[in-house]
Amino acid sequence: MSLPWVIGVLSTDFDLHDYREAIINYLKQSNTIISAFESPDFPVEPDKHSHDVCLTALKRTHIAILIIDKRFGGIYYDSSDVSITKEEYISAIEKGIPCLVFVNKQSWEERHSYSVDLKKCGKSPEEFEKEYNCKYVSDIRTIYFINDIQKIYEDKNCSNWITFFDSIPDLIEKLHGKLSGLSRYWIKRIVNRQRDSLKARKTSTSFSMSLGDVFDKGYYMEPEYNVESGSLLTENQGLEKAIVSELSNQKSVLVYGEAGYGKTTILARSFLEHVAKFNKEDGYEIPFYIWLKDKSSEYHFDFYRYIQECFEVYYKRMPYPYLDVSSIMPYFYLDGFDEIAEKISREEVNSIISSCIFKFPIMLTSRIQYALRYLGNFELANKFNVRIKINKWDPEKAKKYIDNFCVINGKNKEYVDKIYVLLTDNKDLNDILDNPLLITMLLWVIEANRMDIPETISTRVELFQECFKEMARRELHRAKISNLVENDLILIWSYFAWLIYQERLLKRKPKVKNLLLDLQNNYLIQYGENYNDSILEVVFDTVGEFVFGTFHEQFLEFLVANTLYHACLYKKMPYPEFLKYVIRPEINRYFRAIWNESLEEEKESIANNIFDKYMDNLGLNDNIAISTRVHAIYHISRLNSKLREKNIERAFSIETNISVRLSLFFGAIKMGKMNEEEDFYNLLLENQEYNVANRGYHLAYYSDMPSDGELPFLDTGEVDWSNTLKAFIRHFESKKENNIFYAE
Repeated sequence: MSLPWVIGVLSTDFDLHDYREAIINYLKQSNTIISAFESPDFPVEPDKHSHDVCLTALKRTHIAILIIDKRFGGIYYDSSDVSITKEEYISAIEKGIPCLVFVNKQSWEERHSYSVDLKKCGKSPEEFEKEYNCKYVSDIRTIYFINDIQKIYEDKNCSNWITFFDSIPDLIEKLHGKLSGLSRYWIKRIVNRQRDSLKARKTSTSFSMSLGDVFDKGYYMEPEYNVESGSLLTENQGLEKAIVSELSNQKSVLVYGEAGYGKTTILARSFLEHVAKFNKEDGYEIPFYIWLKDKSSEYHFDFYRYIQECFEVYYKRMPYPYLDVSSIMPYFYLDGFDEIAEKISREEVNSIISSCIFKFPIMLTSRIQYALRYLGNFELANKFNVRIKINKWDPEKAKKYIDNFCVINGKNKEYVDKIYVLLTDNKDLNDILDNPLLITMLLWVIEANRMDIPETISTRVELFQECFKEMARRELHRAKISNLVENDLILIWSYFAWLIYQERLLKRKPKVKNLLLDLQNNYLIQYGENYNDSILEVVFDTVGEFVFGTFHEQFLEFLVANTLYHACLYKKMPYPEFLKYVIRPEINRYFRAIWNESLEEEKESIANNIFDKYMDNLGLNDNIAISTRVHAIYHISRLNSKLREKNIERAFSIETNISVRLSLFFGAIKMGKMNEEEDFYNLLLENQEYNVANRGYHLAYYSDMPSDGELPFLDTGEVDWSNTLKAFIRHFESKKENNIFYAE
């Protein structure tokens, strides 16, 4: 719930009655709550003096407006020489409430003439005061009050700015200007809250610490990278400083690489560096952080609206009604373009390109596959002057990281060598060395195991499983949950991850409460009494009532794959529903990896259950049935079960739908069946219907044409092949063999 802005009006009454009324009427136009004693809803508490009522009401205000004319005002009951108006002013600034001071021009001029006359007369202030006759103000203490405001910066370290007015219209015009002028003040506070929020975020660099802890304690190591386009002029000062320098020079930077290579960490360090620069210079060139995971491909990317949204996110407050960003030069750090949506249409990309935010310098991170699919083939690519590819780590880099980790944790060189030998001697674990996320997961498990190296981890799947077990173990202990074991909680997390992913597929914003109810009523009924928000916090990114995934996307992918494995094994939701969706390739790879390491009996059961759903949908021609068969064949052909050959042959003999037969040919080729590959090649040459459908499939897969319609997708000959052609070229270039045929 967003709270309204509260603006307090501080002044005497008798000499400023009309002015107060004009200000209150002006403020009402902006739907703010006005804290003024004449307002009908001004809060009065029965156990307080009327003066203290005013001071208490002031505590709820976000901005105070002080108006001074002639009168000094009534004396505060708990003082002998301070007026209630002055007490309100002092109270406001001591509480850090911005206070806009407006003084009648005639009062200011009398204050000036009083000072001049005092200097001329040669008398003491006390003697001069006795003889002084006020010309405009009704009390010399009004002049002293203005003097105190002039000196307030030295006393209270707050603004001593005074704005003069000579009429009601003049006051209203200047009040509007000063309220708008507070925009940079509020925006600066937003940016520093973004900084603090980012530093407090959970991180995959060290699961028990925040991102700020990781930086402060020295865990961070700069990754290896290539500048593939443009140049970094200050590269020798560190990657984050170089990126900030490029943005400051009005250039945009793309950082992309494989999952787990530290793209978000680089962006975070760059943003924090830029915020430090902004705070030091204290100007109007301001960096902003935008977490794309909680956005969508339909997000407006409008600067003004974004800032208004930030008031709700960081202050739980309604949009600032006087916001003016016309003087701000923004720089945007956009975290996770690949997490904005499962797929983005060409129209959505074009909308993003033409948005307000993308007209300014930006830093954007993305997985390499997503970057190649979208950023390399649309006008969006032209936005980036500098493109940085994060490389995998080499063994030497990995060893430095392990060395550093062990030094921080007080371990000697012998222990470092022991960990390194464990990795290099195990072929299945060897690929972990090139991925900082996976190395960190292993080190975290070691740390959680009291620095003993577990002997149960020999594969990537086992690493994920052990990591989640340790998380679950800690969470069950923290929450004092005695009726669940680690695997129960992991299963809850897995199914919750599936529900998040399903909402993404359907382009819906997932709500925590709705997903928990769905989980309790339709998926894992047996754990009903354990469903609450707290069991999600250690793994999932939640903001208010919404959840946007896990704190690292690879965790979501593994958990979803674990759900598919469990669902297929026990024939429960989301089996067979998931077969109608195009599932992310990374999830499918984890699904196969989990399957490969399971018991033979379970492997055969899962493969058979998937084939059963192929058979159940055979002969049905609706789009869901066809999609189910297409994806069932995809899995059957890639799960090396005992009946795989037989099931594929059977499907070939009975399947008539073009889309499903395409899936069969793709699967057979993946299995290395050269006869089917030759048959498929000849079929494409001879049968135009298959040729058009095959081309359409690839155009849809690589986002050259929409993929949300009816199967089969057909290439009409009018579609640009930009994405698909580049994907083919990348595939050809990645092959070591030379016997590749190019068909005209």
